[in-house]
Amino acid sequence: MFAWDVQYDEDDRLMNFFLADGVGRIDYDCFGDVIIFYTSYRLNKYNLACAPFVGVNNHWQNVLFMVAFLSEEII
Repeated sequence: MFAWDVQYDEDDRLMNFFLADGVGRIDYDCFGDVIIFYTSYRLNKYNLACAPFVGVNNHWQNVLFMVAFLSEEII
């Protein structure tokens, strides 16, 4: 149930990386009514924005559904 996708630029450098494990995908099916998508602005040494997809379970605990690392924050 692990899912991932990678995008490279014309020089074969990593541009975007997306991943979701099996537990996150099951949690999304159960608790995916509200999703928080928040990007931290370029806090790592590779100059990529970290974009976690987070929700809240029935115990009001944060649940990580999936995460992406983005080279640009455009639509």
